[in-house]
Amino acid sequence: MKPNRLFSLMIAAIAISLSTTAFAQQGMGKPNKPQGNPDDKPMHQECKKECHRGQMEFEFLKLSDEQKEKIKAIKLVNMKETLKLKGKMAELHAHLQTLSTADIADMNAINITIDEITKTQNQLMKSRESYKQQVRGILTEEQRVEFDLKQGQHSRQEEMRMHHGPDAKDE
Repeated sequence: MKPNRLFSLMIAAIAISLSTTAFAQQGMGKPNKPQGNPDDKPMHQECKKECHRGQMEFEFLKLSDEQKEKIKAIKLVNMKETLKLKGKMAELHAHLQTLSTADIADMNAINITIDEITKTQNQLMKSRESYKQQVRGILTEEQRVEFDLKQGQHSRQEEMRMHHGPDAKDE
């Protein structure tokens, strides 16, 4: 009789353990949201509208036609450079994955690749900041203030996404 009772207790403990783990996977007491949650769409669409559709990116600044043309030219140069650097990053990450999963890892090659990744990240950050400062140079004082405020909001949203995932919202 005792072995049956022990077996039953073990099954119950496993069931409780699995259910606890399943609930923990949902994260921070919130139920999982489906991908197409209507609450998330406005923020996502706004980001798409501002970040990825060239002409609308600076719409909130009410730019003159001359400013739009200057920014468009700067943006094209920046996009080409960014594309090149992101491609290099993808190659380096793939190479690092290959080195890391080899039967015998070559730590020297892994460290060199990590150094290259950091160097490329550094170039990307400098390129983004250069672009931002070039755009700021074209703006009037009032537009610069609006632009800087919007950049601060974007940074906070990115930080929230990094720490809490893509469903995170400003509270």
